[in-house]
Amino acid sequence: MCASGRWTDGADWAERADAADGADWAERADATDAAVARSADRQSRRWFAAASAGFVEIVGSCPRDRLTDPALGEWTLRDLVGHASRAYLTLEDYLEAGRPACAAGPSDGRQDSHRTPEPTAGRRPPRLGSPTAYLLAARSGLADPTAVRDRGRVAGEALGDNPGQAVARLAARAVALVARTSGDAEVLTPVGRMVLSDYLPTRAFELTVHGLDIARAVGRRPPAALRVALRPALHLCADLLSGDDRMTVLVALTGRAALPHRFSLV
Repeated sequence: MCASGRWTDGADWAERADAADGADWAERADATDAAVARSADRQSRRWFAAASAGFVEIVGSCPRDRLTDPALGEWTLRDLVGHASRAYLTLEDYLEAGRPACAAGPSDGRQDSHRTPEPTAGRRPPRLGSPTAYLLAARSGLADPTAVRDRGRVAGEALGDNPGQAVARLAARAVALVARTSGDAEVLTPVGRMVLSDYLPTRAFELTVHGLDIARAVGRRPPAALRVALRPALHLCADLLSGDDRMTVLVALTGRAALPHRFSLV
């Protein structure tokens, strides 16, 4: 008798309860993941907006008669502004490259010297799951100093006689593009595929750091918007640290020792 009804029913009930608990747990986990993704997307958009506003402001304040002054390494001020402005151009181009071929719209007539080619047939580019993954891959695969220098110079010349106005137009176009694009939109970069919400912080990082470079080059205090962008930039720097570099930076930040000569994360 014991083995007939109640025990079997009880085991079946327990099995159903376990399955329900498992499904409920999975549903809650999915909801948590989605909430985290939405929060990260909002944060990346806020950072990009702040960095962009600060960058436009500092570039607009640069005296035109100083555009040929030395600014950073081999770059003049114009070169540096040009290099940093590519953050907007690559955002547009890599989003377009990530769209399905059937969804690609007509060209807007811009120069295509910086466009990303489609991957070679049969070779799918790797998936990059974070801003850190992109920056590390780019540091390994896109960091040829001569090529970076020359692209900056070409981009600087393309800004014309009034770089401030040209940069403001690029920024407005990019900000509008981000506003109408989902955070999970595909982005195809030269080093891999990723979603917009992960790529956007890398553009904000460029604008933040080079906005500070430009402010220093012209002897001006960074705009308030750039100062707002500092916290997420520092968080991303912390994520880029690995191994002994974490200890090196922590020791330096707490006043125990200076950073090694020419120490850099990028």
